[in-house]
Amino acid sequence: MKRRVPLIILAATVFSAALFYVLYQTDNKYTRDSPQAEQGVLRLTDGGTPLMYLIDGWEFYQHQLLSPADWEADAPEVTAYVYIGQYLGFDMDDMAADSYGSATYRLTILTGLDTPRSYTLELPEIFSAYSLWINGELLARNGSPDPSDYRPELSWDSITFTAGDRIEIILAVTNFGHYYSGLTYPPAFGQIRAVNKVVSASVIVTAICCFFTVAVGLFYLFLGRFTRERKTAAVFGLLCFAYAGSASHGLVHFVSSGYFPVWYAIEDICFYLLLAGFVYVSSLLFQKKPARVIPIIGASIGTVAVLVPYIFAGSSAFWGLSIFVGCYKLAVVISLFTILIRASEKHSAALLASIVVFAVSLAVDTFTLYEPMRFGWPAEIGGFVMVCTLGVLITLDAAAGLRERLRLTVQNERLGLSYELLTQKIEQAKRIGHDVRHHMAVLDGYVQVRDMAGAEAYISAYTKSLPANDNLHFARNPSVDAAVRYYYNLAKTEGVDVSLNIDLPESAIPEQDLCVLFGNLLENALEACRRLDAAEKYIRFAVSRNEGFITVVSDNSFDGKMIGEGGALHSRKRPGPGIGTASIKAIAEKYGGYSEFSAEGREFRVSVVLRV
Repeated sequence: MKRRVPLIILAATVFSAALFYVLYQTDNKYTRDSPQAEQGVLRLTDGGTPLMYLIDGWEFYQHQLLSPADWEADAPEVTAYVYIGQYLGFDMDDMAADSYGSATYRLTILTGLDTPRSYTLELPEIFSAYSLWINGELLARNGSPDPSDYRPELSWDSITFTAGDRIEIILAVTNFGHYYSGLTYPPAFGQIRAVNKVVSASVIVTAICCFFTVAVGLFYLFLGRFTRERKTAAVFGLLCFAYAGSASHGLVHFVSSGYFPVWYAIEDICFYLLLAGFVYVSSLLFQKKPARVIPIIGASIGTVAVLVPYIFAGSSAFWGLSIFVGCYKLAVVISLFTILIRASEKHSAALLASIVVFAVSLAVDTFTLYEPMRFGWPAEIGGFVMVCTLGVLITLDAAAGLRERLRLTVQNERLGLSYELLTQKIEQAKRIGHDVRHHMAVLDGYVQVRDMAGAEAYISAYTKSLPANDNLHFARNPSVDAAVRYYYNLAKTEGVDVSLNIDLPESAIPEQDLCVLFGNLLENALEACRRLDAAEKYIRFAVSRNEGFITVVSDNSFDGKMIGEGGALHSRKRPGPGIGTASIKAIAEKYGGYSEFSAEGREFRVSVVLRV
């Protein structure tokens, strides 16, 4: 993986840069080939193109709430000619000026037509109350822009009207609540069908992304609890909701009007929680221990970002907030790369590529002249890529967990020593222990009559009737002891030098799992020894306990040949990963521990740690 990192970063950077460049050129209001106004006048030929974005050349009247009547006498003096998006407040980037208050926008369109035609003017959210006049007629009003009776209201509006050779647009706006003020997003203008088509496309794309992520989030919240990594699935489900909340603004404000200060706050907090969630879920996915403070940091930064513009109005607040948010985004990207560097090989290439795409999207999102028409903001696209990638990786992990469980089941079925057999051996041991009392009574009779020859003969006959090595005991637990003795006797029969040292206390780990674990370890070790000459065969098996942990170490000789791929050992008896090693890993993970497989020379070692 480390060797491929530069190549993956380069490829993902080139791909994402090319993607956003294409979107910047083809799905950007500012780069669309539209005729633009100069000095407040837009001159068209034959009514212009079907779809135009009114960006440049607007007359701007700072801190003046005007109406058509104000131009009937002496025309007011223009403060500046601006393009839409140039200023986010009425202060015009003057840190000493007030970003709140009232302002008026005016644009005159000369259509170049003698006969009237129908037009549509699409107005995105205008912060936060406005009156719209077209050719002197009041065609729309959201809320009340009168400062003495101010009432905010926001909506995504489309106004259809009929006009001839001249169109005068006057937009009077007042804002005392939102951190943006006035006409911030360029409006669309043109033929009804063309304008409605691009607006509908944007809403449909947003709806698909939001409904998809909500559905995925519900799936993981309710069905993820049946997977191996329940916590990861649950947090990822919440992450999907955070993405939907951060990307749903267009859909929400298209279908409903009103003033949503709470919803704007939710959108912002969801976005900053989403960034923190990427770090948190990535840590969980790669089996690290993420700090619980990560979501708290995301929520805190979101809260600060929401409150600062309301508490500190003006350009200085926006510049300070931009720097603050930029540092937070940079910290998120660095954290993601750090997690990836410390991660295992598994899935790291896919996550690395998606992190690069996300980082590029955050960088592109800082471009002030990037206003998407259909496909969403760059950060939304990059975030969607991250959500999809994490979802795929979590699903693959869940599938791998299911396969491991199936392998463990198969392994349990194919073990030569079943749990039922162990139970029979335990009952046999109990019967032998019960019969000892009768044997002692017989021996006592011989002693009473001083018949030492008879006692010796009886003891000799009884000893010969016992199974081989039945006097050996390796563990206090009868089931575990029976399993270990089974493989000990088998190894001795095959000429293997076996050394067992088991210090196993009473624990919360079921004896069946311990039997499967020890049985797999000893069976694999015995299988490896069968490929060697008699003088080379040995098995060293030790179990120890220490402060809430059980450590199992199994060393055995082998022929030095290992088959593996992607960190998984393959069986020498059948194609694909070994069932025994998968069973060992599954039991270690089940009890919050881990397993390691290593080889040095012609010695193979397996280390397993279980949390009691």
